[in-house]
Amino acid sequence: MIGVLMLIGALAFGWLPGPGGVPLLLGGLGMLSVHHDWAKKLLLKAKEHGTNFYELLFPDNKLVYLLYDVVGLGIFGTALYIILLETKKITQTAAIAAAFIAFGLLLTNRKRLLKISALVKKITKKA
Repeated sequence: MIGVLMLIGALAFGWLPGPGGVPLLLGGLGMLSVHHDWAKKLLLKAKEHGTNFYELLFPDNKLVYLLYDVVGLGIFGTALYIILLETKKITQTAAIAAAFIAFGLLLTNRKRLLKISALVKKITKKA
């Protein structure tokens, strides 16, 4: 039962930036694999192909990085527009969530994240 709840949680939280539902997915499959062969096979496949999935989503291609940036900025701009002009609280809340998702999407570019952390280290050394 807990394994099924963890899989449902993985679907519910999988869209969040960061690890999202990946730990829940692996944990749920791990619990279900004790009694179910299909879960054991799926867990082994997930372990084998986990890095391939990341490389599929984020290939080392400047055009893909640019596409992620354009989509992220578009979502962020739309969210900001809604936050400033909309008066209903539920719409503003959804727009704020979209802004955070867009910010996470913009940070998924690993090279950019490494450049930002190097810049922060450089600035903190000077201070």
